Amino acid sequence: MTIRCLSLRERPRGGPVVPPALLDAPGGRRIPPTELRAARTLVLLTHGYNVPEPLGWAQLQRLAADLAPDHPDATFLAVTWPGDVNLGWLSFVGYPTEERQADEAARSLATFLGDWAA
Repeated sequence: MTIRCLSLRERPRGGPVVPPALLDAPGGRRIPPTELRAARTLVLLTHGYNVPEPLGWAQLQRLAADLAPDHPDATFLAVTWPGDVNLGWLSFVGYPTEERQADEAARSLATFLGDWAA
C-alpha cells in the first residue's frame, strides 16, 4: 500500500491554507508530484472540520489500510487542510469561519489535481 500526504496546511493545528505540498507524511520529506503520475489508481481521502493534522493523518492511514485489500494497485492520497481552529474546548465556535478555508482548500486541491491530470 502506498499512501502520500497532500498538505494544504501551514502548521499542524489551525492556520491558513497554503499551496499544496506532496509529502511522504505530514512534516516529512517532499515528493515530486510526478510520482503520482505512475499511480494506476489514485484514491483521495480527506478529513472533516475541526481535525488537527496528526489526528487526521492517523485516521486517514487507518482508512487507507482498510481499503487497501480491495484496491491493491491504488495510491492513497491523504489530503490534510486547516479546517480547525485552536481554541481548546471552544473550537466549535470556529465552524462559521472555517467555511472560507474549506472553499480555499477545495480550490487548491482542484488546481493540484488539474495539474496532475494534465
